[in-house]
Amino acid sequence: MKFLTLNSHSWMEENAQQKFETLKEQILETQQEEVGLEEQVAKRQQMWDSLIECSEGYTEFDDEFIRQIIQKITVEDADTIRIQFRDSDVVLEQGLQ
Repeated sequence: MKFLTLNSHSWMEENAQQKFETLKEQILETQQEEVGLEEQVAKRQQMWDSLIECSEGYTEFDDEFIRQIIQKITVEDADTIRIQFRDSDVVLEQGLQ
């Protein structure tokens, strides 16, 4: 987290108003990024909650359900696959036995 201290000497600097506006824009951009991250976290949590709820008592393969949660599956080599989930940075790497 960054902290900023302003004092009366700040206004005596050259281009003080422009520096203030630039700082204001940076603060607004940072706040927007934080909101975006919070939305991503909420969306991921909703996805995982849905996954847990749907998988309880699940006994049959459902192609449509799998398409909704998995972005792609990559075969790395003869012993390893990599699964990337939708709307998430989560990647599961699984060794094959």
